[in-house]
Amino acid sequence: MRIAWIVSAQFLQSTPGGLYSRIASYRYRMIIPAVELKKRGHQVIAIGVSSAAGGYEYAVQQLQHADVVVFGKMWDLALQARLLDAARKANIGAVVDVCDDYFAENPAGQFYASVVARGDAISVASRFLAARVAAVTGRSASVIVDPCDGALGAPKWAPGARLEAVWFGAESNLIGLDKALGGIAASGIALRLVLVTAGTPEVLEWVRKTSAALPASIRLEFREWSLEATAQALRECDIVVLPIDLERNFSLSKGPNRMVEALWAGRFVVAHPLPAYEEFGEWAWVGGDIAAGLDWAITHPAEIVGRIARAQDYIGARFSAKSVAEAWDNLLTDVLAACRT
Repeated sequence: MRIAWIVSAQFLQSTPGGLYSRIASYRYRMIIPAVELKKRGHQVIAIGVSSAAGGYEYAVQQLQHADVVVFGKMWDLALQARLLDAARKANIGAVVDVCDDYFAENPAGQFYASVVARGDAISVASRFLAARVAAVTGRSASVIVDPCDGALGAPKWAPGARLEAVWFGAESNLIGLDKALGGIAASGIALRLVLVTAGTPEVLEWVRKTSAALPASIRLEFREWSLEATAQALRECDIVVLPIDLERNFSLSKGPNRMVEALWAGRFVVAHPLPAYEEFGEWAWVGGDIAAGLDWAITHPAEIVGRIARAQDYIGARFSAKSVAEAWDNLLTDVLAACRT
């Protein structure tokens, strides 16, 4: 099968080690699956499309080498709509991969829904997002989880007098942490909280103001995001905190990739009840009060390492790059078969 992925060119980078992107969905939902799909005997190309003159024509030309195409996250929706129409006209099976719930919060949400509905099939990373797609488009979506990324770490729980905690992720998720910090501060738990995210002016200003307002029991430390910085922070920490803004569909639609990455690295996770985190409730602490979760971890030390180890067994079976690629293979095979009948 000849498979193409189409994404926005400005976020795609060629390196000596292969394709790379700072956009998590490009790594999880294109670059990693593509490597595994090639191992399964498929031809896979990534088409980075520009909105500049000639971008559409270039993409259409590249699509001639594909049987099926997956449309990843694109910032030019009008261009995506044109390319979807071109793919379908050429009888190329088209899958629209929906990575975020932009249907309500984005001013172009209604147009985005119409673009998504143009696909022969729709894929998402979470059941919540599949339900949202069904609600706004009337179409069903296939749930394909994000693959586990990063090195497997030995389960560890050996905190000192001050808990070493990490929060990592896109700056759009900081609102959840902002809302949770008051409860953590009121608990009196002593911790150093390392934030690994993009150092935009807005983020740096938030760190400055928040650090000044926190009690002495909490030390906030910012680190610029990179894959290496995230891996190092996870190695150095005792625990990962993942508070979520539970009032926004945008937040609720997220997949469990941060939960998976943290547990795979060997660290316990305290998280808010994101729908995609529910399946990890047996191993992580998932609930409405992050401070209560931190206290539970501190007071149940004998349980932590075993929980992490069992979570890693589960992740290795369900979230491996190999199993995720198999899910993509099955979906794309079905789409291609439908186009040829």
